[in-house]
Amino acid sequence: MAPQWDDTFKRLFAASSQDFVQWLMPGATLLEKAPLELKTTTKTRNADVLYKIVIDGQEALLHIEFQKRADPMMARRVWEYNVLATLEYGCPVYSVVIYLRPTSEVAKPFLIWGLPQFETVHTFRFQNIKLWEQPIADLQQTGLKGLLPLCLLAKDGERHEVAETVFEDLRDQKELLTLALTLASMIFLQEEDQSWLERQTFMLEEIISDTWFYKYILQKGLNQGIEQGIEQGIEQGIEKGREAAAEEMLRESRETLLHAVESRFPDLASLAQKQAEHIKDHHAIQQLIVKLFAAQTRDDAEIILLNQ
Repeated sequence: MAPQWDDTFKRLFAASSQDFVQWLMPGATLLEKAPLELKTTTKTRNADVLYKIVIDGQEALLHIEFQKRADPMMARRVWEYNVLATLEYGCPVYSVVIYLRPTSEVAKPFLIWGLPQFETVHTFRFQNIKLWEQPIADLQQTGLKGLLPLCLLAKDGERHEVAETVFEDLRDQKELLTLALTLASMIFLQEEDQSWLERQTFMLEEIISDTWFYKYILQKGLNQGIEQGIEQGIEQGIEKGREAAAEEMLRESRETLLHAVESRFPDLASLAQKQAEHIKDHHAIQQLIVKLFAAQTRDDAEIILLNQ
């Protein structure tokens, strides 16, 4: 998934972990985040989200993967994560795949392994959530503010009035408001949408300006600007270096031409200098030098110079 989407959703879940746990696993309580790295002796996998939770006094894990586009191997990939997490923590692991953007090919939420003539070896089930099919009202009625930014991706959610309602409802949740604005910038991409979003951000800037994520966004933009400036500077420097090198070679070629003419045909030195000043390519001067070395007489040399 694109880094910006991945980063934004991980931060969104981190900002309201308990809200998402309650939404996906009703009745569960978040204990703590679990390390995302899952290892075997031969491979390492990194889950998007792993939460240690407790339900009715029993511990379990909630595993979440974000998907922006279809993946035909999704069921197998989620099964692999689930098995590794089960082996690592020794408790039930409930996996959920959250599809962020519409796609026609969503993997079925189960994996069954076995030969037809024998009993099934593995049966694995997980949950698929297609955000574009989620009614906005269902998200709002949960009363969980951490879910409100998802309204922008819900059914009929890509509308200015929906986004403005989300922004207004999150005015007392600075971090979530910043993330909702960030998510809106990734969804509303038309020029008129961007102008509208700039106005929204300007009106809300006083609220979000002291949030860590807003500062992170500004710093990231600054760093990108610096990096682009450095890259442009390097490119300009390389180009200037090339130009300087070409100028130096041209100067040296002109000097070589004058020395060659002065040594053989001194009275043609002024003509050689005049002609050389009009030649801007050192390769052309070098070819002229070769021709002058081949000249047998002073008249031959003069004709060669005059023809340049």
